[in-house]
This record gives sequence, structure tokens and C-alpha cells, in this order.
Amino acid sequence: MLITLKFVSILFCCFLTRTSADFLDITILTRALAAGVDGHDIRGYIGKNDMTTDVSIGMFLIHSKKNVSWPDTGYSGDFNQTTGDVPIDMPDDRLFYTSSNLAYSIDENFMYFGVSNLEVTQQVGVHTFEASKDGVITRSAVVVTRMYGDFTMESRTLTVGVGESVTINIDTGKNSWTKQWRHNYGEKIWKWDGYSTVVIPNVRGKDGGVYECYLYVNGRQGIMRLIVRDCPSPKWNPPGCEEDCPVCYNGGVCDDKTGICVCPAGFMGEHCEKACESSNWGRYCDMKCDSGNPHCVGMLLCPPDPVGCSCNRGYSGNDCHTECSGLKYGANCLQTCHCNPEDCDNSKGCRENATCTDGYKGPGCQGKNSSSFLLKELRENNNFKKIAI
Repeated sequence: MLITLKFVSILFCCFLTRTSADFLDITILTRALAAGVDGHDIRGYIGKNDMTTDVSIGMFLIHSKKNVSWPDTGYSGDFNQTTGDVPIDMPDDRLFYTSSNLAYSIDENFMYFGVSNLEVTQQVGVHTFEASKDGVITRSAVVVTRMYGDFTMESRTLTVGVGESVTINIDTGKNSWTKQWRHNYGEKIWKWDGYSTVVIPNVRGKDGGVYECYLYVNGRQGIMRLIVRDCPSPKWNPPGCEEDCPVCYNGGVCDDKTGICVCPAGFMGEHCEKACESSNWGRYCDMKCDSGNPHCVGMLLCPPDPVGCSCNRGYSGNDCHTECSGLKYGANCLQTCHCNPEDCDNSKGCRENATCTDGYKGPGCQGKNSSSFLLKELRENNNFKKIAI
């Protein structure tokens, strides 16, 4: 599933000044990454400073059905004071038209809104989450796959800037049969028939959304979501995109509308340079996983766009159970330690006072040494000239 969220911003000055009112501190998570798994639920969390009852959840671009909204206008059904679950029959023109459990609960440090116990046929897809407060709207989305699908996408979400190129890969396993693709639940994309890898050059805004790959039109498809920034990297402030993004570490992504680094699960800070404690997540690392699962194993966390979804830092895999190894670390194990292996923490990155490898410097060995990179590039391109004296 996918869910779109906004974070409370840290004051940041580039050429324009943004305030904390530009972001809502929200994150969506799911404990069941595939349809048919027990305990299937989707929840959007909102931080204590941004609590709002103006929230909704639904599925992106499917059958033109409306999102389910759940404002504080009362409850229908038997409300469970302990869990916050509300059994409710949704109208036929809504996505969740069968009896499902809606969860709406307020805690001291957060509130959440979600849905659980959906029928399997309603679980697969890109589910969106939205919260609004004082005119600020934040969205996130989460991708739910089929438990025993014919194909698996290499990534549940990918982020790319407008005008750039993106490659979408599927893992076919032992399946070599003909593959069919479609975009945003539309018609079959004939030119991609049979492809396991597709490339979209010069990406446009309308290329964003849901991509599916089927064995048959109604088969057990692989599914992913493409997020398109309105500016090419590393720029922000469309349509001119004349502002330079800050450096975002640990897999953070520069928001194209505000120029703020939006951090992946398990990291925080103006540049996403700080790791949360092992069980914490959120814009300020002030939300925690269940006490029985301190590392959020098997959970998919989706901060606001344009970051997309990932396992918590230190884990990867389609089920978020695979620990990072070697020099890999961070959310989905996509980051690389630029230090000696013994100094690499597979959850946080290079330890304090680690000796950085050639070309990197600073805390966590995340800063690039421009002079070292220039020398390396010259060597690789054979641009050194021998000078006779």
C-alpha cells in the first residue's frame, strides 16, 4: 500500500524561508505488506503538534471510488474505547463498501486513523492517506502487493525528477511467461508487452502513479508507485526550479515545493543526518514501534512524498525482514558506508570518529571531498598529462 504524508518542517533558509506550518508531521505504516496476511491494516500517524480530525484514507485511482473520510462528527457502530476500532458499513460508492474496522485513536504524542480487516480483493493496490490542517494538506501512499503474486517489483516506490529517466524492474523468479503492463489502472501498454524491465526517458508529471505488471489482465500482479518531483534534482520551487536543494543524507529527498529534506524511516534532522533510536521514527523520532517489535521488523513506513516507502533503517526485502549486511545500511539498506567495515553500523552508518574512505569526510563520512572526487575522475578518464621538464 502507499500512503502520502507531510512532516513538520524544520526552519530552513535557502533563498526562501519556510515555516513549520508548511508540513504536517505524518507517517503511514502497515504491518501486512501483502494481501491475505493476518492482521492486515493501514494506519496514518499524525504527530502531536499537528493533530487534526481532517483525515481520510482510500485507494489511488481505482474504479473512480471516493476516499473514506473520517472527521470527528461521531461514530457509527460499536466503538471500542480500548482499541479505537469502529465496525462500519461504508456506502456503496465508497472504496470500503463492506464491513471493515476503522481505527481512530488519540494518544498523548500522536493520533492515528486507519482501516483493518479489509477483504483480500480490497487490499491490493496503492492506498493513500491524507491529513489537512489550517489549509496545509499532506499526503502519502503505501503499496500492498499480492501474497503469492506472479511477479514482484524490484521497488515498491521510486522517486524521480521531471525530465529525468527511470527504470522499472520486476523479479520474475522462475516465471518466463508473457508479461503485460498498465498505468494508473488504465488500458494495457502494448509497447511494453513481454518486458521485465521498462525505461521511461524524459519523465513528465503525468508519468507518475501506479504501475502494474500482470501475467494475465486479472492475474496476480506486481505493483509499484512512481513519484515524480516537479523539478529535476537537485532543484526545487517549480515552475522555474531555480532554487538549489540542500544536501539530504541517509536517503533523504529534497521536497520540490519547500526545499526541505524529507527523511526516510529512522532518520531526522535538517539534512537527515541524525539516526533515531532503534525503535523510533517520525519527523522528530518521537514515535515508537510496539514494545514487542522494537526494530519495526516486517513493517513498511511511508513518510510524506517525495520519499516514498521503505523498511525501517537496518532492514530490507519485500517483507522487511532482511537485515543489512556488508557496507550497506539505512532504510531498505540502500545507503553505503564510506568507512572501514568494522566501523560500519548496518543500521545507522559509519560510527562516530570512523576513518573515512578516500573521497569522503565529515560526521558519518557522508560529506564528499570534492578535490578527491575530481582526482578520481581524472584518473578514470585518463586525463592526466605527462609534462616534460
